[in-house]
Amino acid sequence: MRRLLELGAAGRKPRGSATSRSKGRNRWETRKLTVFPAKAWFRHTAWEPLIKTMLRLERTIYRRDPATGLLKQTIETVYWVSSATGPTPERWNEWIRGHWRIENGSHYVRDVAFAEDASRIRKNPDIVARLLRL
Repeated sequence: MRRLLELGAAGRKPRGSATSRSKGRNRWETRKLTVFPAKAWFRHTAWEPLIKTMLRLERTIYRRDPATGLLKQTIETVYWVSSATGPTPERWNEWIRGHWRIENGSHYVRDVAFAEDASRIRKNPDIVARLLRL
């Protein structure tokens, strides 16, 4: 993990970066994605032939508290690894946002339609969830 925190330091040059912004529902988000070649971090490991790209996403989120009207800022840094080398940073950003749109939509349907969060099933809940998904 320590190696991941050093991304961009010690001569590690990114392949590119992209910034995107979104807003809605008392929330403003700025995402800065930086793409690095992964060979320096995985050299002489079993992962070297598999991992080609490292991604670092820095999210700055402002949320307005409806009660006070004040903004609260949170900053998150997330890392990904990939075997792909060709996509542009803008394309990576689109894919990451698209993944969360699908993930959140799926969970909303399962929570609302099937009341999965309210379920009292405690033994093998994953099996019941798979059956409901069918």
